[in-house]
Amino acid sequence: MFNRASPAEVVEGPRTVPARDLTPAALRPAPQSGLYRTVWRWHFYAGLFTIPVIVLLCLSGITWLFRPQLDSVLYSHLTSVRQGTQVVSYDRQLAAVQRSYPESSIVSMDPPASGTSSTRFDIATKEGRNYSVFVDPYTGQVIGHRDNDRDPALIALKMHGSLMTESWLGDKKWGDGLIEIVASWAILLLATGVYLWWPRGRLRGSLRGVVVPRTRDVRRRTFWRDLHAVTGVLFSFVALFFLVTGMFWTGLFGTKYWDWGARLGSGYPPQVFQGVQSTRVEDLVKSGKPAWSVSRVPVPPSDPGDGKHHPSPNGNLQWDPRKGAPLDAVVARAQEAGFQPGFTITMPADEKGSYAIGNWPDVEGRPFQQASATQYAFVDQYTGELLGNYHHDGAGALAQASDLGIALHEGRQLGVVNQLLTLVAALAVLLSCATGVVMWLKRRPSGLGAPGRLQSRRAGLVVLGIAAALGLLFPLLGLSLLVVVVVEFAVLRRVPPVARFLGV
Repeated sequence: MFNRASPAEVVEGPRTVPARDLTPAALRPAPQSGLYRTVWRWHFYAGLFTIPVIVLLCLSGITWLFRPQLDSVLYSHLTSVRQGTQVVSYDRQLAAVQRSYPESSIVSMDPPASGTSSTRFDIATKEGRNYSVFVDPYTGQVIGHRDNDRDPALIALKMHGSLMTESWLGDKKWGDGLIEIVASWAILLLATGVYLWWPRGRLRGSLRGVVVPRTRDVRRRTFWRDLHAVTGVLFSFVALFFLVTGMFWTGLFGTKYWDWGARLGSGYPPQVFQGVQSTRVEDLVKSGKPAWSVSRVPVPPSDPGDGKHHPSPNGNLQWDPRKGAPLDAVVARAQEAGFQPGFTITMPADEKGSYAIGNWPDVEGRPFQQASATQYAFVDQYTGELLGNYHHDGAGALAQASDLGIALHEGRQLGVVNQLLTLVAALAVLLSCATGVVMWLKRRPSGLGAPGRLQSRRAGLVVLGIAAALGLLFPLLGLSLLVVVVVEFAVLRRVPPVARFLGV
């Protein structure tokens, strides 16, 4: 993304020499020219591969970033109610939803976040649709529903997390894997871009073209090159932060990262994982996602026990555990456990599962929740007993740092200020992508327009060594690099038209 040479220029160490100055002395290649050209080629191909997906991720990320504002504009007629004096029980509200949407399964419930908020039930219809149904807690009447499969913010979340391959291919792992590969290549793109930008002594003179674009003539390639390089480098560490924190959720790197944390003792205590079933918190959450630190925590099983009646925490309810605890008892247990308004109760996955209560991000009641406010608990679906209550500060240092990084990534940690800063960073990445495309269009002589390759075995080995080191940290990058090298040397070189088009 940050390439700085054109066909009308010859690379000579730290600077470029205009074609009109091609004296014999100028034509002598500098010692670094082979390495520079090799890095440039890798940078070019990394940009070619990653830019389309990066643009999609930026646009979908911006949409999800401003979800609180979008929801207030699009759904205020569903989420806001006139405050009354007496609320209807949650079980009656649940019954109203079941009457209005027969043969649908209840996925979760969000109790009102304030005195003027509606109760929200997420349901899965018999037709396979995912709805959020809103109920007036003072009348017990269903206000209406939102089709989550058509909600702009949730569509953006699916695009951002898996390129919506669960809708197109029936499984999100394909999109998840592609995003992980793209993110890995984007890290290589940043590393090579910084190398190409490196001033190599120019800091002793003017900073124009190094940290400030040269804007004398916006029609010249120099302007676009400087705008591309300076923007990319100034925001390179921010982009790296977004790439790494985003990869916490990916299938391969995210899983390995979680395992590293567990081995280092930086996750939750081992007893959290003892005597539990295989269902994990992330398997239960359908609308949004839980905090990273709790996403892979398994759900403890429920047990009806001795079959005796159990009272609710406030003593107002009695029930037969064989018939299941009433929803009001579960809400009372959550309040007793210290949950503040804005939490979500996810229904048991099966007859052995438990209620999962989460004060985690991405719930509509608390759109700007800080990482330190994360809390989750489990309640036995039969007895209503609390099976575990865990807070952010109960996790290890690595899990806490990861949740903080993701909260900053999603624009939640610092409220509206965080949203605006994240928006600026995303727009800077988009600008760097756009200027890279403009440069390519301006310099492309024929074919794909890839930078020409100079014969330098040493330069190639250096770049491959760096790429291999990154590949050890990001396995899909290493695997895809191996595929690229094998295809180039074993296939493309044997097909002259293709080789000429790709600049091989």
